[in-house]
Order: sequence, then C-alpha cells, then structure tokens
Amino acid sequence: MAAPPFSEIFVFTDAPAKDAYLKNTIIALIESTKSQGVASRVMSRSAVQLYQDLAEASGGQAIQVTKSELSLATSVIVDSSASAVVTVFQAARNPGRPDNFTFTVDGSLNNVTAYITGDSPLTFSLTSPTGQSSVNFIYNLVEESVGAHGDFSLKEGHPLSDGNTSILITMTASDTVKVTELSLDNSGSTEVKGSLQWELIANFTDGINGTGIDRVTIRQGNGTLNITTAIGAGGDNITVVTYTASCWSHIVELTALDGVGNVGTFVQQARLLDTVTKPPPVTSSVVKTTSTGDTTLSIMAVKHTVMLLVAVCLYLPGLTHGFQPSFSVDETHRNITRKAVLRKTAEVCRDLAAVDGRDFNLKIDDNLSVQEVQKACFSSSTSTAPLSTDIFQTALNEIYGSNEKVYFSLDNLPEYHFHSETFLRGRDIITRDMSAVKASVKSENFVAAREVLGQICHIIQDFYSHSNWVELGKTTPYSALIRPDQPLQNLADPSTPTCKSCTGDACADNILPEVLTQGLLTSGYFSTFSTLKPTGKCSHGGLRDKTRKRDPVGGINKDSSTSDHGTLHKKAANLAVDATMELLEDIRLAAGDRNFLRLMGFSQSYALCFVIDTTGSMANDINAAKQVAFNIIDSNAGTLQEPSQYILVPFNDPEFGPVIKTTDKNYFKKEINKLTAFGGGDEPEMSMSGLRLALTSAPPSSKIYVFTDASAKDSHLKSTNIALIERTKTEVSFLLTNIFFSRRRRSIDGQNFSPRAVRLSNVQLYRDLAQASGGQAIVVRKSDLSLATTVIKDSSAGAVVTVFQVVMDPGRPDNFNFTVDSSVSNVIIYITGVSSLTFTLTSSAGVSQESSQTSGPLASLTTVGNLRRIRLNAGNQTGFWQIHINSNSPYSIKVTGQSSVNFIYSIVELQKEGGIRPKEGRPATGGNVTLLVTVTGSDTVTVTKVTLFDSSGPKKLIGSIQSLENSNFLVTFSEVPAGDYVVRLQGEDTSTTSRSTSDTFQRQASTRITTASLSVAAQADSINIEPGTSITIPFTVSSDVTGTFTVQVSNDRSFGFTSPGNVNIGPSDGGKANGTVTLSVPASTKSGTDVTLTIQAQNAAATDINYAVLRFSVAAKGAECGEEGDDLCITGGQVTEAVKQFLGGTAPGVDEVRSEFLKALDVVCSNYKEITLLSLPIKVYVRVLER
Repeated sequence: MAAPPFSEIFVFTDAPAKDAYLKNTIIALIESTKSQGVASRVMSRSAVQLYQDLAEASGGQAIQVTKSELSLATSVIVDSSASAVVTVFQAARNPGRPDNFTFTVDGSLNNVTAYITGDSPLTFSLTSPTGQSSVNFIYNLVEESVGAHGDFSLKEGHPLSDGNTSILITMTASDTVKVTELSLDNSGSTEVKGSLQWELIANFTDGINGTGIDRVTIRQGNGTLNITTAIGAGGDNITVVTYTASCWSHIVELTALDGVGNVGTFVQQARLLDTVTKPPPVTSSVVKTTSTGDTTLSIMAVKHTVMLLVAVCLYLPGLTHGFQPSFSVDETHRNITRKAVLRKTAEVCRDLAAVDGRDFNLKIDDNLSVQEVQKACFSSSTSTAPLSTDIFQTALNEIYGSNEKVYFSLDNLPEYHFHSETFLRGRDIITRDMSAVKASVKSENFVAAREVLGQICHIIQDFYSHSNWVELGKTTPYSALIRPDQPLQNLADPSTPTCKSCTGDACADNILPEVLTQGLLTSGYFSTFSTLKPTGKCSHGGLRDKTRKRDPVGGINKDSSTSDHGTLHKKAANLAVDATMELLEDIRLAAGDRNFLRLMGFSQSYALCFVIDTTGSMANDINAAKQVAFNIIDSNAGTLQEPSQYILVPFNDPEFGPVIKTTDKNYFKKEINKLTAFGGGDEPEMSMSGLRLALTSAPPSSKIYVFTDASAKDSHLKSTNIALIERTKTEVSFLLTNIFFSRRRRSIDGQNFSPRAVRLSNVQLYRDLAQASGGQAIVVRKSDLSLATTVIKDSSAGAVVTVFQVVMDPGRPDNFNFTVDSSVSNVIIYITGVSSLTFTLTSSAGVSQESSQTSGPLASLTTVGNLRRIRLNAGNQTGFWQIHINSNSPYSIKVTGQSSVNFIYSIVELQKEGGIRPKEGRPATGGNVTLLVTVTGSDTVTVTKVTLFDSSGPKKLIGSIQSLENSNFLVTFSEVPAGDYVVRLQGEDTSTTSRSTSDTFQRQASTRITTASLSVAAQADSINIEPGTSITIPFTVSSDVTGTFTVQVSNDRSFGFTSPGNVNIGPSDGGKANGTVTLSVPASTKSGTDVTLTIQAQNAAATDINYAVLRFSVAAKGAECGEEGDDLCITGGQVTEAVKQFLGGTAPGVDEVRSEFLKALDVVCSNYKEITLLSLPIKVYVRVLER
C-alpha cells in the first residue's frame, strides 16, 4: 500500500469488483496498516457485499447514493480531514436487528458527528459518531520476545483462536490518562474484556531474631502496595508485599527496611505473557543488603501475573535513538553524566586536599552520591552550619536538562548523535562548544557554560552507543573527538558497505567482518520519516528508526540492554563515562580547579547580588548597601559561607548597568565603593531594566536585593522579569525607602515634584515581583535601612531553607501552622504588613507570645518599617507551631531556618519515547502538571505529600508521587485550574531506627508556578553564536482560542533583533501561529558573553501570558580558551604532550621544552593556589607530573 498507516482511503466506483480474489489480501493490509477505508467510504451503485465487508473490516462505511447526490455524500471526506478526529463508538449489524447503543462524550471532545448507513426503511440508528479531541489511542498486537526489541515484539498476522491476545495500548496527547476498561467486540455478539491489572507478589523475610519489616517503598514502578505480615514455619518474620498497577512498568524495584536499618531491594523485570498458558520466568535478585549483625533481609518472588491487554504509562523499550535520557533500568544520559561529574569533582577535591596537606577519605567510583562528595570535600571545615547540596544539585540538574534537550529537540540532526557516519560534523560541534564553555567560564558565566556543557556530554556519550567503537574492541575513549588538532582516522568511506542483515532477532554479528578487521569506524543511519540510506550501510535500529527495515535490516545501537547490540550496552555506557571524564578534565585544565568547582556549582553559599538605584537621593541607601556588603564579605571570608560570586547592577535614568560580576571579593569591594548618588531627572527610574540584568547574570536560585526609593519607569518589563524569575527560581527582595513619605529629590526647571501618588500606585509592582519570587517588599525610612538589611545577613548564612511561606492579599485574620523538624536550626519568622497588624505565636508545648513582646518565652522580635523579624529562642524550636495574624490589610509570612534537608524541583513532561524532558514556560491551565522533585541533603528521605497551594483561592491540590532513583520523585497533579501556586513538600527521614521515631519535615519552594491557557515554544538550531553574526529563532504560539496575540521580545544585552509585534490564530490554523525572531550579535562582542532572549505572548485582554526563554553563548570561532590572542590559552593536547615529555624520562631543563609546553605546565600548576612549577615542594611536583 502506498498510503502510510492509519490513513483514510476513499474509493469511488459504480461497479462490482472484477478482482474479488484480492479481498483477503486487502483485509490483511488493512489489519497491518490499520488504515480506515480501502473500501471505506465506498460510493457504490449497488449494495455489493464485498465492499461492505471491506468497509466493516477497516472501520469505514459503504455509502450508496445516486450520482446526483454524490457531492452531498462527500461531506464525510471533509469531516475526516479535520484535525484530531477520533472514533468514540462504532458498531455494525449484519444481519440487522433492533438494538440500543450507548456512548460517552468526554470533555475533550467537540464537533461530534454521527453517521448512519442502512437500507430504507430504517427508522433510526446511530452509528460511528466521531469528534475532535487530542486524546486518542493507538494499538499493536504484541507477543513476548527476548530479541532486539526488549520484552515484547510486534505480532505478525492474526492472533490464535482460543488463545491469549496481548495488545500494546499507547495513549496519545496525554501522559495521565488512566485506562479503566479494554474490550474486544465482535459486532456486538461477543465481548471479551481484558485484564488491566498487573500484579507482583514478593516475600521479604526478616530472620528469626529480626525486628520485622518496618516499611516497603517503590523506587521504580507506578503501582500501589498492599503489605501484610506473617510468621513462617521456621519462625521468620515474613512480609508479603502485593504490587498492583494499571499500567505496565518495564521494571519494578521494591525496597524494604527493617527496624534496625537493614535494607533489601527486590528487582523484577516485567514480562508480557498471561500466566494461565505459559508462566513467565520469575527473576529476582538481591541488589543490595545491609546488616547490623543480628539479621539480614532476604527476598523471594512467589507469584507473578500480568495483564491480557497492556497499557503503557512511561517507558517503551525499543523507541530510543540514544541512551535513555533519564530514569531507566539501563544506563541513561543522566546516570552517565552524574557518574562522571561526581567522580571528576571528587578528584579535584582530592588533589586540592593533597596540596593543602589535608586528608581526603572517599572511595572514588561510580557509586558516589551528591551528599557523599559534598561531605568529603568539606570534611575539614570548622563551620558549625549544616552542609547544603542545593547549589551543587541545581547545577547538576542544569547540565542534565541541557543534555536531555538534545535527545528530544535535536533528534533528527544526525551530527548531534553521531548518526549516519557524521563524525567530522559531530566533532566540529564538540570542539566549537568546548571553546564556548571555556570562554564562558573565563567570563564567569557559569550558567551559560553548563548549558553548553550538557549538550557536549550528550553528543560524546552517543558516540559510544551509536558507532562501532566498542565492537572494534576499543577500551579507552576516542580522544580525537575533543582534540581539534588530531585527525579522525579510519573513517569508513561513504560508499563502503559496513553491515549485513540481521538474522531474525540476532543482530550481534551484523557488522561486516572486513570492517572490523580493517578497524573502520562507522555508525548507524537513523531516520524517523524515511527508509532511505546508502547501499550496504548499517542502521541505528529500534522501532523509531525507519531505515532499519531497508537492507541490510537491523541496527547496531547499544542504547539499552534490549537494543540490537544490547549485550554491549554496559561497555558502551562505561566508555561514555570515561569519555565524559576526559572532557571534564580538559575543561578543568583550561579553567583551573577553583573555577571548575564553580562551574559544577560546588558552593555552600549563593551569589551576593545587589541592584542599586544611584540617583540623587540614594546616598544613604548606597552607604547602607556598602555597609552590609562589606560586613558579609569580611565576616564570611575564608569560610563555607563566603559568597560564591559577587554581582552588582547599578541603575539610573536612562542608564542601567553595566553588570559587575566577579568571584574576587576585593574587586567587588572596589566596585561597590565607586558608587555615588547623582542625577536622576524625573522620579521614575530604570529599576526593571536593572533587575532584568541581574536575573540573567545571577546563577539560578539566587537571592537578589533591589535598593530604590523610586517608581519603575520601565514597568513594561514586569512580565519579562516574572518570566525570568519563574525560569531561574530566583528570589527577589526590595528594600524601598521613603515610599510613603515625601521625597525631596528631583527638580526640573525649578519645579519640585511630589511623587507620592505615583509611588503609592507603583509600589504594587514591587510587591507583585516579590510575591512571584518568594521574596519580600520591605518598606523603611532611610534612617532605618541599615537595620532592615539584617534580612540580607540572615540569608547569607549557609543552608537556609524555607519551611513555610504565605501571602494574603487581600488580608484577613487567620491561623497558620508549620512544623520544625530536628534538622532545622536558627529559625526566623518574617512578617510584613501595616503597623496595626498583630500576631500571636504558639509553640507545640502550648506556650504563646504576643506581638507586643519584643523578648518573650519563645522568641525575640525586631520591628523596622513594615517588617517584623522574629527569631526563635535556641533550644526551643522543634515541633508543631501556630501563628495567628490579625489584620485586614495585605501581609506576608515567611519561616526560614538552616538545614541540610531541602528540595528542588522542575516542571517536566513525560515522553512516550522514554524519560522526561524539561517543560518550557508555564504549564497549561486545566491540564496536568508534572514535577521532578529532588530531595537534597539526605539519602534516607521519603516524600509523603506534595501540594500545590494558591492562597488567593484558597486552592490546594495534592499530587500523586512516584519514587524514582537517587532521591528523585515524579509528582503529578491532575487538571490544575488557573492560579498562582507554590510547592509544599512533606516527608519523613527514614534514617531513624523505627517508624515511631521517624522525623517528619516540611519545606516550601519560594517561586510560584503560574498556569496559562496559551503556550510559546521556541527552538534554535544552536545555542552558540559568533560575534558579528545573526541567529534565527522560529517560535510558535498555541491557544485553543482564536484571535490576535501580542508578541513582546527582549534581550538583556540590548542586541539588535527583529520580530513580529503580534501573531494571529484563525479558525483554520489548528490553534497555532508561527513567527520568527532574528537576533544579531555585534562584531565587538567578547567571547564568553552570554545573552538571554525572552519571547512573550499574551492575549488581547492581557489576562493570559506565557513565554519562552533562551540563553545563547557568544564564542569567536577558534577561540579555544577565551578571546583570540589570549597568551594564556592552551589546549588539552598541549598539556598532555608536556606531561608526557616529563613522564618519558628525566625531566628536561627549561631550555629543552618548547614555550607552549612550559605554558601548559604552568597552567597545570596554577590550579594549585596559583603557584609556579619550580616553587612546588618535590612531593607535590611529583604528584602534578603523575596526574
């Protein structure tokens, strides 16, 4: 058949079929392609049974009309050409009989149409109603397989009569639809309902002297647990765990913990055959057990049943075109990157410890956790503050997210995956991106560097899965991929055959022997839309690769253990880890150890970021900012609380900037000391422009403090700044002086202005931004500003977490509860509101303290302006607390403390190809919202409840939680209505010895999640731009509502750009409108500069807005380590060659080594506290050379 699968075919004829013998052939093709028609929608002169049979087999219709009526009957073709047409119900009666039919139209359907065919006189029957909806399903017949496609393969031909039929059901356009019933219907005469429950029963046995199983959790899988206990014949404590799920998981992992801390893990591989006819093999293994000496846990699977009809929720094996991006039983890009980054970070810490003469006690291997590396690297610290992994984990997640974007957004660009023998183009991208990373690190643009680094990691990792490097017997990485000065050797010629066809499912030896003996490098061809490939070439393989069906059939990828070359999956993954390590080492040598750790986000303190109004009346404010900055710098110098970076953005009118960004505290002191108050003109200033620069310059999750006594002249940037706040999860607080008092500052032509009314209306802008970010809008007199800056000192302490936060606008009297767990110390409560606001604080012991008491039994209170700062007394903090607020005016409450235990999250989308991808922009109003939650600071925490809370409603939504790996949890909220939400998390620390003493904790994210009814999607072909060039970024605005949408585009570098001012979605546009932004980078732009582009769209009423935010790195072509001509610029190859010369024999003298080698060695040594090679002690000198 020429038509693609699932097509609708319309046959026009007025005669019987002369070639009726092809009927069964055509029915077989219909069943194979699931085309709706062939004889579907038949226009016929007589009721020919053949046409009716074909129409019924395909789900089409046999329509009989006179020739004069034919044009009217073709309306069915017009109906079916609409988008997203789904069949709700269909039945045929032959022979006919009176009957009743029922069907349900759900809320996602519209334009419902019913078609009825039958002979006259038919009084009424309803047949094949259709409608338009994005929610539908597709299916395939499957059978158990241990071949190339994993645990199932597609079933060819008809299923057996009286046998079991397994059907793979994939829901489309929804990740959260629950299948409740599946049935096979034979024209109403026979209905067979399928089993939708997948069940696994496992026995966890604790020894005779054991304490019994304390809890069992699901680390992998999507079902529920029912737990019962029993005593075995030998007196053992047996816990019977029944796992049930409504959808299939490729693997299920259950973890049991007994009362004294022993851990047992059970892993079950999913199979697809019904156990009634052929019980599948039950495989189980104890992955990990621990023992305290009295007993150990043992695990045994005793029963395993699976469904007759299968619904797939998250993971479809065989659909991949690279290592799985995240969270799979096999090695994923996320796991490979995590292993490499943690190992390399640990190595840097070890080497720094060796130079300092400190001990470093950590085994560096693939089993490291974020917490273990952080603890080992900071083991020598004398700080009493808890250690936080928030910044480190956030940086890792940025790298993971950028890595995964390549998988989902650039899947049809072969050079990003080394598909189709694109080795030279792939290497060009790697080396270009490495230059961009090094330039960005040199400019201290670490966020931009991480985004590019994640992309490089993906490309390099794919090389080992998609090429035949492993099959060639290679055991070390291909270093030439990151060395532009080294040639790529033995590349297979484009005309050289490289593969033969697989035999059945056996693909292990499909690479031609002569390719292997000659050591030729090749990779598989891949396409999702065409079967074309050069003659004799290998295919990538997998269900999405259409080239795999063209001779030579099959594939060579090692993306998973069930891939065509899946037996080599682990070897490929291990080489990918080593190659990523080699890449990181190259960047480390160019950046230096300290900057490498900053690139990895390895810090205990956030950036110190000030945005300061420098107009005439701000002299006192500037002095207060200087005072608090110097105090933080001096008091934290040399400690873990020393800020990781210093950022200063001045603004005036009409100027704003430039951004001062440095890791040098003395340089920052010098720059902030230069600030003076001058000029200003009219009262409003460029505060929003200054804030935008800070938001794009500061690392994610930073805390920014804005000092001003004026309104915003550029308030049109409010939505842009909120978009940046939501994307970066940055907390912004405003210190506003004299907002409610006359401002003796500006005069023009001798006329004094009294801007009080302007400021009173405009201060709401600052409050809105503070509320969106989880910050505060603090209003004080200038004389009191130095007291208000205490909140900045509080936040600069290490490991500060938000326990509870709420904003009430409009205000009302209310009670608020929060829990302080034992890991939290130094609890501080901040309340902002009018002066008449009163409160009562009550502890878990029932002790109360009124707002009139500045020093009471529970806390000490300081009031400055509209801020109350309540610091709980030491030793009296753990437990359940309540605070009652009495005020009818707007107010806010924020409870913070210091703790290692916290969480970070990102909004994600589940992908049918496997894994998850970061969600860009705001989630859809009325749709499902999925969060990837990572608990930081503990490997023994269980998340028990995650809530979306909107205080304006109030609305509270509770999410369903799926435990993943490495303290990650997938949380889904169904049908989220319009609103502004914050994320609240509750959990238990399971490190305690029994459930009765487990520690319950709560945390809250600061930044809001806002829903939107429209979306903006934008994707550039590259995240790098050369100076003096332009880049084109296509974007799409989507909405269920037609109309004109305003488009607002901006960038933080004031680069030139072109874009449409609006786009229009018409009735026939399918709910989408496209546009293009062209961004031009001036030729004078330095390498290492980053630019953030924001594309926003809003409806005509300005009540709904969404955005896309893209970050680009500017790098000159050929600039390896920064700017061209940089005399400190070296390549990793130069370093390697220099060290090789020293290791090859007696160290040569200075005059025997070329200058570039000395420069390379000097950079190696400069990583160690910027000392020269000759000044190193001999033991350290040897260690450097050994490295």
